[in-house]
Amino acid sequence: MIFKKYTFILFFIILTLGVFFRVYRLDSLPPSPFSDEVDIGYQAITFGRTQTDYYGNRFPIFFQSFSDWHTPLAIIPVTISQKIFGVNVYSLKIPSVIFGILTTIAFYFLLKSITKSNILSLIGFLLINISPWHIHYSRTNFESVTGMLFFIILSLYFWHKFIKASSYKNLFFSLACFSVTPYFYSTSKLFLFFIYISLLIVWKDILLKLNRKKILISFICSTIFLVPLIYSTLTTNSSVRFSYINIFSDPTVPKMINYARWQDAIIDNGDKIGQKPDLISKIYHNKALEWSGRFLNNYFQSFSSEFLFIKGDTNLRQGFGNHGYLFYLDLFTIVIGIFYSFKLSKKYSQLFLLLLLFAPIPFALTRDSSSAHATRLILMLPSLLYFSSFGLLKILKYSKIIFYFFIFLYIFQFSTFWHDYLYHYPQISARYWHTGIKEAISHANYYENNYQKIYYSSTYESMIPFFFYYNQYKSPLTPNAPVKTLISENKDSFTGMQLEDKYYFGHLEWSRLIKDSKNYQDSLFIVTKMDKEAIDSQTKKIKIIETIKPRYLESETFYLIIFTNE
Repeated sequence: MIFKKYTFILFFIILTLGVFFRVYRLDSLPPSPFSDEVDIGYQAITFGRTQTDYYGNRFPIFFQSFSDWHTPLAIIPVTISQKIFGVNVYSLKIPSVIFGILTTIAFYFLLKSITKSNILSLIGFLLINISPWHIHYSRTNFESVTGMLFFIILSLYFWHKFIKASSYKNLFFSLACFSVTPYFYSTSKLFLFFIYISLLIVWKDILLKLNRKKILISFICSTIFLVPLIYSTLTTNSSVRFSYINIFSDPTVPKMINYARWQDAIIDNGDKIGQKPDLISKIYHNKALEWSGRFLNNYFQSFSSEFLFIKGDTNLRQGFGNHGYLFYLDLFTIVIGIFYSFKLSKKYSQLFLLLLLFAPIPFALTRDSSSAHATRLILMLPSLLYFSSFGLLKILKYSKIIFYFFIFLYIFQFSTFWHDYLYHYPQISARYWHTGIKEAISHANYYENNYQKIYYSSTYESMIPFFFYYNQYKSPLTPNAPVKTLISENKDSFTGMQLEDKYYFGHLEWSRLIKDSKNYQDSLFIVTKMDKEAIDSQTKKIKIIETIKPRYLESETFYLIIFTNE
């Protein structure tokens, strides 16, 4: 069999291709870093300078940002990368690339250690290396989800070594790796609980026979890694985001319930004032049912063909617009693999099936996405690839001709995805990636000495994190907490933040500005096409200094304008 004879050569070829798909045109694919990425980049710059986050928290466990808290292992690897490669788009994304590549290698060795099959391991290695889902997240910095996946797979590898030889050292390594994952991406805080539950369900009979004292000691020692996480959660607002995006905090739910009960009352009693809902109305319209419905809707969206195979996430930073995260062939190989894998590796198939069923729960508890959320749901990917690998192995054993035909179809489908990703995805997603803001700031910097004040419109996106990152801003007033130099300012003509009494970021009220334009003769405005249209409809007393034309079809157009006396 070619797989056994040339295992190393095939491994090297697949790895080389996987690396290529993760580094080719890394500076421009996706089109540009978006706001969260540059925010992470500036946190890394600040931490490298002062060992604080940009709010001044020294050696933070979680990094406080403008509207959220970032995990430490999303920041610290970027800080190291910046020290090596400088502050640029590569240093921002290289940690995700490295963890992405390491994840593919770890997945190969996990499959090999579980099954002892070179063939299955190479099949799984190929599938994860050409996975659109994994490739995309290896090229972006969404709070290093690839780092989270790497440590989950590595922990399963050590777990297998523990189960195989009752090695408590490997048990400690396994549990320690699990404990590290929430420091990469916060979703795994909840998923960690389900991982432990799954391990207990699958190996309960074996664990009960082992030395309970050693297991308890390993568990306690490994959970030491979680102490900083628990401390930060209890003493800071690092969990505040989940507190307002979970389905239980939706302020519209009571209103919807009251309205539904009112409709019931109208049918039964007419439009009388002061009616109370009856028992039947309370049974069918209450918070428990509303929350349950939303949870189930989110949960089953995660397994929908629309999400997995056809369009993916509707947010084009996370989705591709016209391609799902899996290939159409995966629908067949996953189904075949679920049945076949239980014959070859029952325990691990039970584990991966449980993990697949548990993976959507963290997303299902949230309400801030209009569709299934690809970043939170990437926890499904290892299980899907695991079963797909077994499905292809079954096809190979059934018929080599059909197997090679499937491989050909996979390559064809991947080439279609890669073409779309290279040429079409940047065109349709550029606006989601805030493309053009870097160029607008760069052009404004060129003219800044000619004007007393510079105004950045927030009509498209707040430019504050971009300004800080691309200028590697150093605060003359609060060097350890640079963002505290920002001061809130609310006027009839401007609402937002000002920096050093020179830079202004926020909403511009053009009717007021135009009326008082004589007082803004020494001001430069960086505006969007929408702003310019608003100005043009009210006055012609402006001069365009620069026009930053869009690089892609869906890019924003930016203008540098000033008021004139003409």
